[in-house]
Amino acid sequence: MQTTGALIADGLTGRYSGSSLIFASGSAAQASQSFDVQILMAAGGGTSASISATLADAATVVDWSALKPSLRPAGLSDAAWDHTFTNFVNSVGTTIGSLTTELARDAGVFHSFGITSDSGSALLAFELEQAGDFGSLAARSTSGSVGAGWTSIADLGLSVAADGSVTFKGAADLNGLFSLSVGGLATYTLSASVDRSVDLNGNILSGAASLPPVFFRQPDGSYSASGGYTLNKTATGFDLTRSDGTVLNFDSAGHVLSATSASGQHIDATVDATGKPLTFTASNGASLSLTRDAAGHVTQATDSDGGNIALSYSADGKQLTGTTGTAGNTAFAYTASGDLSTVDRGGTAHRQLHL
Repeated sequence: MQTTGALIADGLTGRYSGSSLIFASGSAAQASQSFDVQILMAAGGGTSASISATLADAATVVDWSALKPSLRPAGLSDAAWDHTFTNFVNSVGTTIGSLTTELARDAGVFHSFGITSDSGSALLAFELEQAGDFGSLAARSTSGSVGAGWTSIADLGLSVAADGSVTFKGAADLNGLFSLSVGGLATYTLSASVDRSVDLNGNILSGAASLPPVFFRQPDGSYSASGGYTLNKTATGFDLTRSDGTVLNFDSAGHVLSATSASGQHIDATVDATGKPLTFTASNGASLSLTRDAAGHVTQATDSDGGNIALSYSADGKQLTGTTGTAGNTAFAYTASGDLSTVDRGGTAHRQLHL
């Protein structure tokens, strides 16, 4: 569509410009079709604008490289976005025809679940979610206290930027925190779409790491959040509340102070000089303690039930290569691109992971 005297919202990115690709419901064989558009009048109210529509040529090549920055989801690392974007383009193709064919297929999936959506932006968001394996690539691109790809309560905290923007760090699934056991320290998401992850003992778990909340700073200084979370700025820091009533408390620098579950279990945290967690202690005396090396990697974890685990890393410190503890010995190996490829539990249970 082309406009004069107004700007029109693009059907994919939602950005306003003088021309836009709009998706209409129905088929090309229909004598008439209907679609909704959003426009901004260039000269304000009481003025007029002209809009013309032509049927897009299916052979037209889409310049995805130009659209890449505007399609990037919030909070995704460069590596995760590059991987996701490559998968996305491979899925939707490079022409208007291949794109509409794929989005029509997605619309069929929506309808099969009783969801009606003719919105190009909604279908595109679904494509991007699939391209990122519903958060798996984002989880595997992280680098923290237990090496690249591992999501851990040892990284629990908030990153607070100078402009007031806030980013969640560490494991959003707090079952490991409230269990206060070495077994719940960290997991590696193999695939969110098939709901599988690996723990530090090499066990393949039915379940993937929960997606972390994404925060959006509002003009008035407050925050909105994804995933049913609520983030409030307080006089001394931040309170993060989950939809189930669980509350995490952070100081003004984003360091975790405490957590209280929906059932009332309370845990206090201590951190090192850099703000990384060192201990978690419950009101009933249960605890989990972490030892870190100079680079901040967790090298030892012990819990009050007698559980312990030692962690070793590659020479460059980027990847967790093995664990030794009360549950036995486990070795981990990775592909050239850094994805976990094999798990060897004491030499008796070797698993080749096909992702």
